[in-house]
Amino acid sequence: MQAKTDSLEKAKAIYSFIQKSFKWNDMSDYGSVDGIKKSLDAHTGNAGDINLALVTALNSANLPTQAVLLSTRENGTINKLYPTINDF
Repeated sequence: MQAKTDSLEKAKAIYSFIQKSFKWNDMSDYGSVDGIKKSLDAHTGNAGDINLALVTALNSANLPTQAVLLSTRENGTINKLYPTINDF
């Protein structure tokens, strides 16, 4: 990967690398079932694995990134005191 100085160019290069390096296994889970290490080694994973790999790669390149989990109104409000995955 060439040295990139512009943050946007760095982010685009990392996104392209992740896009080429991973194959989606047609699962839309939030996180890893077998562990993210297996997904990284196999170059395949669910949506959560790939997104977390992208977040980690961007953070490693000093591009501040945070993972976000969103919900729809149909799921109701989220219990902020003790959120559970079922709230999403």
